[in-house]
Amino acid sequence: MKELSNRQMCYLDVIRYLCCLVVFIGHYFQIFINRTLDENFFVTHKFFSLLFHLPNFGVMVFFVLSGFLITYSTLFDIRKNGFFSLRNYVEKRCFRILPPLWVALIFSILIFTTIKYFHLFGSETYVLPGDSYTVRPKAILPAKEILHNFFLIPGKTGEFNGALWSLTYEFFYYVLFAVALIFISNKKWMLGSIILLVISLITLTLIRIDEAYISIFIREWKLLIVWLFGVFLAWVYVIDNVNKLSKIIYLMLFISVLGIFTYKINFFLDHPTYECYVFGILATLLICYILTIESNPSKALMLISKGSRYTYTLYLIHFPLCLFILSLLGYELLKFKLTNYILLFLFVLILANYISYHIANIVENRQLIKRLIIQVGSIGWKHVSLRAQEKNI
Repeated sequence: MKELSNRQMCYLDVIRYLCCLVVFIGHYFQIFINRTLDENFFVTHKFFSLLFHLPNFGVMVFFVLSGFLITYSTLFDIRKNGFFSLRNYVEKRCFRILPPLWVALIFSILIFTTIKYFHLFGSETYVLPGDSYTVRPKAILPAKEILHNFFLIPGKTGEFNGALWSLTYEFFYYVLFAVALIFISNKKWMLGSIILLVISLITLTLIRIDEAYISIFIREWKLLIVWLFGVFLAWVYVIDNVNKLSKIIYLMLFISVLGIFTYKINFFLDHPTYECYVFGILATLLICYILTIESNPSKALMLISKGSRYTYTLYLIHFPLCLFILSLLGYELLKFKLTNYILLFLFVLILANYISYHIANIVENRQLIKRLIIQVGSIGWKHVSLRAQEKNI
């Protein structure tokens, strides 16, 4: 089995951070700048509407990268252990996804509670006089959506924290991936895995009882195809077929697809499904290009790659943080000029990175989280034992 080199991991980390930055730029544009543009701006300047779609491209890269890395790491574990360990798989996914997610939810709840409690701008409406667009009508705390996000239940998410909508999809794909591996690797579990999959699909279908949920259901399977691009790419990489084409060919293919997308931008942006697939293909070609780079990364790229250590946390908290900054600015935003928006962007970007870095040092440190859980568990066990002894006495 071919292993990823430190050089390749560094380049992938660079892409992970830069794509998170792309999502951040897109959301900054939606929250602060898009509201100042004329309603017909994107009709007459269709190319600039790409700024509105930047977050979607960044997320598609994350989906392909997620499918690639989860497949690669799982195949690597199977090779090392000689079998598929469901316990190891679940433990890795839970320690990776849940602690940062739960902290981000608490962070978001605190922000929106603060906005409402102090009656900041956005507690009633985010619409300013003359606005042509607003990314959120107002700051809300929807209990059902927060519950969905907390337990990663597929459903309508994203209204509370715009960056969280993708996690429920991704977690669902992790479950499907595990079921597929159980089915393939252990014949005695085949029937059980099929039954589990059927029950899951029936359950997911039953909770979608209106048109909105049907559209979400369709979106899940559409995004699954993009995620499977990464799964397929990992399988091709492991059997060493990626390097059979040079990086020049992958770069030419990337430029060709990007050229077609740019030339037919009206067609693709008016069809979300086609846009999703094109972004997925671009993401796949981009990762293929990275996997075939033979030169060592520069010091600048190595510095950027360090940002990947807290990219997940940055992705989770940047949206509510931007809304909080918007609430603090309020009507002062009406006085802003281009220089003000640039300075504000740099300030929010630095602040988001600073906060994410310090939060991630705790919540994305798996060993620390494990030790905390063990310590809390041991303290709880001692408390229960002492109470039992007191009752016996």
